[in-house]
Amino acid sequence: MPHTTFDRVDKLSEHLRILCRCYYKPSYYLTVDETIERFMGRAPEIVNIPSKPTPEGFKIWVLAN
Repeated sequence: MPHTTFDRVDKLSEHLRILCRCYYKPSYYLTVDETIERFMGRAPEIVNIPSKPTPEGFKIWVLAN
């Protein structure tokens, strides 16, 4: 079975998720936002949204404190 882009970093992502749950204690005010991380290579997960400041790349969700 071919590996997707995110399968390649799955172990690292899971490790970071566990560490964040141990060490990060969020405060009262939180917000979730979306952003695009620039990527110009080839991957099926790339999105293109021309109205964004960074129009092409990976769409990710961000938790801000």
